[in-house]
Amino acid sequence: MARSGKQSRPKPIVLVTIEGFGIAAASDGNIISRAKIPYIDHVSGTYPAGLLSATSESETGYSVIGTGRKQESVFELINHACSAANLASLDSFKKLLEIIRPLNKIHLSGLLSNSQEEASSEHLYCLLNFLRKEFPEKELIVHAILDGQVSAPTAGERLVRELNAFISSLGNCRIATMIGRFYALDNRNNSARTKKAAQLLLSGEGRLIEDPETALAQSYDNKIFDEEFSAARIAGEGAQLAETDALIFWNHKGQDFAPLIKEIRSAKPNLQLISLSDYGLEYVLPLFKAGSVEASLGSSLARNGMHQLRLADSGSFIGISSWLDDGAAVNEGIDRRLIPLSTNQSIGDAMIESIKETKKQFIDAVHNAHYDFIAVGFSQLDVLAHRGLEAELKEALESLDDALRLMMEALDRAGGAALITSTHGFVERLIDPSTGMISKHHSSNPVPLYVIGRRFQGYNLGWPEAVGGDLSMLNPIGSLADIAPTILKMAGAPIPKEMTGRNIITS
Repeated sequence: MARSGKQSRPKPIVLVTIEGFGIAAASDGNIISRAKIPYIDHVSGTYPAGLLSATSESETGYSVIGTGRKQESVFELINHACSAANLASLDSFKKLLEIIRPLNKIHLSGLLSNSQEEASSEHLYCLLNFLRKEFPEKELIVHAILDGQVSAPTAGERLVRELNAFISSLGNCRIATMIGRFYALDNRNNSARTKKAAQLLLSGEGRLIEDPETALAQSYDNKIFDEEFSAARIAGEGAQLAETDALIFWNHKGQDFAPLIKEIRSAKPNLQLISLSDYGLEYVLPLFKAGSVEASLGSSLARNGMHQLRLADSGSFIGISSWLDDGAAVNEGIDRRLIPLSTNQSIGDAMIESIKETKKQFIDAVHNAHYDFIAVGFSQLDVLAHRGLEAELKEALESLDDALRLMMEALDRAGGAALITSTHGFVERLIDPSTGMISKHHSSNPVPLYVIGRRFQGYNLGWPEAVGGDLSMLNPIGSLADIAPTILKMAGAPIPKEMTGRNIITS
């Protein structure tokens, strides 16, 4: 390959993020290597392609991409605060104490999972210890949401047993309700499911069980696992939410909580709502926030008068529309389009339809020629991988490959250029080689970076080249923090001093 020469600014510049698309050597557990993806294979040998080191969390990945710098995640902030046992010294916790002091009961709700991607039992234990120390007289009531999607399908039984053992030492603390995330954390706009979870907390509507561990064992015998565990209340009075109570959500990643929180808020508008991290809801007090930055990719492009479009399905929408700018409200010159997920199809079919609709709206936007920058997010692979749906995942991957081909062909006709990457890995190690079982955890593998556009075809950017297009043989050329400076350089916009990443298209 020859080195490319200086070119004028492409329009539009496009960033495509594919959640869960990491790079690893071919194997039975690597769905990417097993799928038929001729376009991605073509891109690997035709355009500049390399590896970037990545985070294992979607939220952090998007933030690093958008802010152009490595940063401490909210999860790490919470860990540090809990280990230092200094919660009472934090301003947000001082405010929490003021809010809770005149109230009656303290309710806590969140995901019980043996993965730490969305929630951590250690964070729940930290909160319970803090609240018991500060309010020894108040009742602590736990409303558990069972995972089974990110964690093992029967992990709930052990997690509930461990939680029961922990809270027994606190006194005046109990688990009051249990329900699967299929109902409580629905991200497909299925209001009927969300209402079941809300009514469990609001009025105790659910089957009565005496012992949660026994109920879980019986549920597993009936082939109903954690994710779809139906609404259940545990024997005991006074567990319903009242407007004289406080409700604290312990997930450190809580975007899927929004429908449930809105349902509760509608029924109990004066109920005090608190979250461990920022869920993006103005009426919920966040206890931790990642350090904000003065400049992000979106704000930098907006300051230079560039029109932007953020386009994604519901799984990636918050990442594309908010996390990409570190949660800042960047609105000037930015349009946002959410691709809804069908609730009338199987999850596999719904994912494929959302890929097709995203492709269609992207092509329409490129033809419109209004936008200088388009960010597109695909979460479908990540969603299906979390459910361990191997066949559906392979089909969605092949559908995405075809969609990318058509999207990039339209972009080429318009004279644009694109960077295609991922926030984290997952699909490339769906089956854990150490156990031979399906994994439901993100990986820490590097992610690809493809630079696509007429001006880049056949050129070398000084990156190491992979023999036969096999990127797994390469070392990373940079990190996700390099994407924002690279896009700004392509756009002819200044790179803010806050961005410690570098432009990796040096030609």
